[in-house]
Amino acid sequence: MKQHIVLPHKQQIASSHELQAGLHGQFAKLGYRKKTLFEQIIIPHIQPGQLVTLIGANGIGKSSLLKAIAGLLKVEGELCLNQLPLSDMTAKQRLEHIGYVPQALPQTTPLTPFEMLRSSLLHLQQTPKHQINTLITQVFKQLEISDIALTPLSQLSGGQRQMVAVANVLTRTPKLLLLDEPTSALDLRWQLKVINTLKQQVQRTNCIAIIAIHDINLALRFSDQVWVLGHAGLTHFGKPNDVVNSAMLAQIYGIKARVENCSQGYPMIITDAAI
Repeated sequence: MKQHIVLPHKQQIASSHELQAGLHGQFAKLGYRKKTLFEQIIIPHIQPGQLVTLIGANGIGKSSLLKAIAGLLKVEGELCLNQLPLSDMTAKQRLEHIGYVPQALPQTTPLTPFEMLRSSLLHLQQTPKHQINTLITQVFKQLEISDIALTPLSQLSGGQRQMVAVANVLTRTPKLLLLDEPTSALDLRWQLKVINTLKQQVQRTNCIAIIAIHDINLALRFSDQVWVLGHAGLTHFGKPNDVVNSAMLAQIYGIKARVENCSQGYPMIITDAAI
């Protein structure tokens, strides 16, 4: 089947002088070592206070794109966050401005969640020392994980470690949150808890969140923008109802599916068959 690519118009790609706040830019080439994943990826403008979900097929490069934005991959191109080129940021500035959550936390550390978060905040030196314990306690309470605060990370399940990783970035209040499948090991209740908490954080602090996720129904419900990553880069992006449709699902995922509203008014994917 011929791939349909939706690329931005020239007027959508504004210069850093035209875009006063938010995230925007492009990568000329993205990949590992000698393997090129994408020749070009244009990052659509994200305004502060927006939550973006990044969806796409398995192995397409969602994790690599998040790592590139976080500065963990050496890539050609430039991104700007609130007028500041990310390449000009020092390592300390990146830690202050960008909160990155990988798919999994280390399992062998002897630290407890409370100790890990306290160590992170002491290292950043953004929060007064006398406020650190209170801040961590508040975030643990918000995520309902106070009961595991003093349990060694090595004894926690994958889902519990994901919750701790989310708590870690929430205590830091960065301007850009990058989360790689933060709900992949969580059951339905905790998926809703995490995504809703992140949405509240975005609205409360006016930050930006980009979340790689497989659950398109969560993306439809909570996103301000949906990005679709295909073999040619970001093939579709925009408001959820404009992006997620039967044609896109057939092209990207190879499925016959429909988008319908449930009894509560939320749009949902109904899958019929593999193509």
